[in-house]
Amino acid sequence: MSKTLLAAILATVATGALADDGQILFNGNIIDQACTVVNDMSNPLTVTLGTISTTSLNGQAGKTAAPTSFKIALRNCPQSVTAVSVKFDGQPANGDNTALRLTQSPATASNVGIQIKDHNDMVVPLYTASSSYPINYQSDNAIPFVARYVALADQVEAGSANSVANFTIVYN
Repeated sequence: MSKTLLAAILATVATGALADDGQILFNGNIIDQACTVVNDMSNPLTVTLGTISTTSLNGQAGKTAAPTSFKIALRNCPQSVTAVSVKFDGQPANGDNTALRLTQSPATASNVGIQIKDHNDMVVPLYTASSSYPINYQSDNAIPFVARYVALADQVEAGSANSVANFTIVYN
């Protein structure tokens, strides 16, 4: 009898460990048409950060150089969409999702990544939507960003500094 009682108590305790702790509700909408990405008819869009000296980045991890503006151009957006965000995807530099890893080759610069900032001057982490940009369905929309080099360590080494990011328009 005591073995049966003990088994019942253990079953009750084990069941308590599997109790519901919370709930997630998923909400969303499906739209008929997306904005058209035009980028001056260039795909991929090329952003030239230029050539800089290692002294521009040496001395402190996190130091930045060569800020360069670029815009993602949208056209023919649906009337129901009044704002968008942009999510950039790519390889993070040294596990840091705030900087893109440089495309590897035998002559790639080291301890350098590329950051992207939004119109609020905030670094946009990879795989995270940027801040929201208002858009107008009746006109072309230019979504501004800034790309820049960032030192990942106190000392950087010279070499090519290219990277690739894909982007997704997020309809707010």
